[in-house]
Amino acid sequence: MLAIDTNLIVRYLVGDDPGQAARARRLIDNNDVFVCTTVLLETEWVLRSVYGFSAVQCAKALSDFAGLPRASLEDATAAAKALVEPFMKAVVANFGNEWEMNTADIDAALDVLRGAPLRAAS
Repeated sequence: MLAIDTNLIVRYLVGDDPGQAARARRLIDNNDVFVCTTVLLETEWVLRSVYGFSAVQCAKALSDFAGLPRASLEDATAAAKALVEPFMKAVVANFGNEWEMNTADIDAALDVLRGAPLRAAS
């Protein structure tokens, strides 16, 4: 198993340098890879601050990456919290602090992570 760093994950997700992106994809797709929690958090920071990803885009990208069949996370619980927290901040920003979460809202949040547009709960 290979431990990978932020640069590899960013190249894999963003593909801004075609040569480096191709090498990152080959390495990650063809090997069992380990991602420590600090690397995942740093990747989220780079995606937001350097590439302008929104909280929802970061959550989606990192969730998809964490779901790769050959990727293992150091602490899946910490990773889930890291992915959900910025997403929920975006939800609060859209719906306000008085928004109460119910099953339909959770389903809507999951839909967004799957690629559906953010929508108001009914």
